[in-house]
Amino acid sequence: MMDAPAALRDRRARAAASLVVAALAIVVTAVGHGLAGGAVPHPVALLLGLVATALVGILVIGPRPTAGRLALGVSVDQLLLHGLFTALGTAAAPAPAALAPANRAAHAAHAAPALMPTHSSGGDALLALLDPVMAGHHALAGVVVLALLLRGRASLIAAFTALELRIRRALTPFDALRAPVTPRPVAIPAAPAAPRSALAPRPERRRGPPAFALAA
Repeated sequence: MMDAPAALRDRRARAAASLVVAALAIVVTAVGHGLAGGAVPHPVALLLGLVATALVGILVIGPRPTAGRLALGVSVDQLLLHGLFTALGTAAAPAPAALAPANRAAHAAHAAPALMPTHSSGGDALLALLDPVMAGHHALAGVVVLALLLRGRASLIAAFTALELRIRRALTPFDALRAPVTPRPVAIPAAPAAPRSALAPRPERRRGPPAFALAA
């Protein structure tokens, strides 16, 4: 059974590996989405996709990945990323008239909304996914990500575990430079004397003969 520090290191390594895999999945999926005719994903969609795919990698795939779990996780990732890329769309460029000095004040209120992602409905995302070209590119992206996962996820976890151990060993000499903490003595209160009951039997004291009797 794995002890607590080893289990903590294993969880950290799996979380770091899931982030790397999520970033890889986003890159591959974004390329496939763009080749299928989709718009360039907005940075907000990329950030949300990174968080979503990392959580899918931790929750769905689990600590002991199998081919079935990996395939399920990749499929969920493709659906999530396609929905995010289509729903959030891409950032619209500001109009050239907004750069004119005379119209700068009039277009100031429109500059900030232009930098925000253009939203689409969930129906548009579903219709885009039903397109054979879009579905085929997402399926191809999923196959590529799955192949990379089958070959490299265990290596990523082992690499992050070894890196964490190396960092801990490198920081070990600095622990000796810390000032030793002397524990303060703990004062132990003395036990109070037990009260003597008036009814408790007292030892009998027998007096000897008087002094004049001993002199006689």
